[in-house]
Amino acid sequence: MTAENLQKKYLEIKLSEVINELEEVNINDSGLSGNLGKDVADIKIIDKFKLGVPLSKKPLPTKAERELHSESVKFEHRTLKIPLDMAINALTGRLKRLKMIKANEDLSRLIERAIDAFSTEFFTTLLHIPKEEIYSFMYYCAENSDLRNRIINENELQLIEYFQKMQKQFAYFKKQ
Repeated sequence: MTAENLQKKYLEIKLSEVINELEEVNINDSGLSGNLGKDVADIKIIDKFKLGVPLSKKPLPTKAERELHSESVKFEHRTLKIPLDMAINALTGRLKRLKMIKANEDLSRLIERAIDAFSTEFFTTLLHIPKEEIYSFMYYCAENSDLRNRIINENELQLIEYFQKMQKQFAYFKKQ
């Protein structure tokens, strides 16, 4: 381009077709082939417990458990000051709400554990509970008896007998 070309009102540009082939570039130096079946077999897995480092096997706390704990810790570390956080949280109902959230999470985990212990067919065929009412039945069992202790013991035969007994009570409850 020259200054003379820029002065013109009409500019004609001719394009010609040229193939510009570039060399192959490897942007992945991980050594993976792209075949998932082959690559998964080649990945080394490190077991953190075999390293000899003492690690906790406890499950991580839920969000509600962490929030509840943090509110309690705030109170314990303020021994020299007026514990305004605790008073405000008690007055606003935050601590009570966090305790209720934690209780609901615990109940949901218990019910999921109980449902996972048996197949859906067990509830529908043996107990004659419709599929859409299985959760209602489990909540009924959890709130009206000692389901938690029975799940912890993990005795499937006793749990089956327990569910059969509770199914009769649940059927009576639904009729009312």
